Amino acid sequence: MTDNTVTPWEKQFYDPALFDAAAGDAYSDEAEALYFKLIGNVPRKIIEFGCGTGRVILKLAAAGHLVTGVDISPTMLSHLEQKISHFPPDKRTRINTICAAGGEVELHDKFQIVMAVDDFLTHFLQEEELTGMLRQIASCLEPEGYFITDLRIRDAEKISRAQKKYPKDINTYGLVHGVQVGEEAFSAAMKYWEDYDATSNILCSHQIFDFIRQDGQVEKTVYKTLRQKLLTHRELTAMAEQAALSLHRFIPFDEKDNNAGIYMFQLKAYA
Repeated sequence: MTDNTVTPWEKQFYDPALFDAAAGDAYSDEAEALYFKLIGNVPRKIIEFGCGTGRVILKLAAAGHLVTGVDISPTMLSHLEQKISHFPPDKRTRINTICAAGGEVELHDKFQIVMAVDDFLTHFLQEEELTGMLRQIASCLEPEGYFITDLRIRDAEKISRAQKKYPKDINTYGLVHGVQVGEEAFSAAMKYWEDYDATSNILCSHQIFDFIRQDGQVEKTVYKTLRQKLLTHRELTAMAEQAALSLHRFIPFDEKDNNAGIYMFQLKAYA
């Protein structure tokens, strides 16, 4: 049987302009504030896996931390490098970037903080891939360092809608403006629907973005697909234990979803 959630354009999911404009299901400021509170103000050596266009690490560098950003997408990192070039020289030296898959990157340093924000771990669809990523994280942590990550809110109602048969309702996040494509700025409208397979625990988000000119005409329409393997609190902590990481603290986001929140791990030997 053909899996209609698999698309040839899946690897082109992340668009720097849409990402920076927070088009669609944007990462919350509240979650970001929790990360910064946990990290604190004392300058630290930090690495972020899945850093994207630098939404988090640029703020950390500006606050005095020494940061390394790892991302698999050359396009996202190119966008980040452009931003770094506008930083004052003293702050530019605090930022390093690496283009590689998180579980395959070769690191020779240890870090006080390892981060993987915005549902990063759900992008690993196979258990062995996720376990490998967690072992990579453990291997680059300083003895008393912390790994901080999160799982997003997905309440029962959302999952139930995703399990419904077709035809399905299409949802929207409305308009965002100032989406920069080359020298031109567009507005963007996102529409989406989701599928969920309870056997594999994979949630697939089908997204349609219209890039709209100032005269209201659509310049182009782009389809994007994102598949994520949903994790429970128990599953994530059990896999982390296999990678020698123990849960130090859990901060829930919402009472609707007991799995959603920020997870703070440390090496088992130092827990």
